[in-house]
Amino acid sequence: MRIYLTRLQNTDMQGKIRLKLNNVKVVDFTTKTTLPTIFSDGMMFQQNKPMNIWGYGKEGKAIKVEFFKNGISIGKKETAIGADGKWTVSFDGVPASYDKYSFKVTEGKTLIQEVKDILIGELWVSGGQSNMALSVGGLVNYQDVLAAANNDNIRIFLEPTKPTGETSPYEPEKDIAGGYWGHGDNP
Repeated sequence: MRIYLTRLQNTDMQGKIRLKLNNVKVVDFTTKTTLPTIFSDGMMFQQNKPMNIWGYGKEGKAIKVEFFKNGISIGKKETAIGADGKWTVSFDGVPASYDKYSFKVTEGKTLIQEVKDILIGELWVSGGQSNMALSVGGLVNYQDVLAAANNDNIRIFLEPTKPTGETSPYEPEKDIAGGYWGHGDNP
């Protein structure tokens, strides 16, 4: 908690400050079950490969993941959060299609997260230097390109770039803060 004092007439303050707080809700996020940002609406899984879903939480809690195809349940998996605070379930791979998938993660009877509008197809990983971040807006014919961008089945996971001078971590991170899934019809 941070407390800021403004418009003080006497800047030579000494002594104690007593505060009385009402209606304060304390939330302990260290025990909350979470999934990484990559598991969010509009995501993709690689075709014909196991679909691994994982997250983090407090050891021993029971996790259930239910997978849906076009709104119909096609599988359920259950696990418990391990001593390392991580849980993982895996569903069998399926061929690519334009069907819409989704899954729900629950802890007991509490819905932790629902991920909708999932596609299964070919995933490509691309990376490189600063030119990888060039946008369509830099093209001479960018208006034509944007007008023709109408394919919702193209998905891209966008992650923020590090500020100049900040280095990427040498150890894997649990999440990519600020990352999100973009669609080919919403560049």
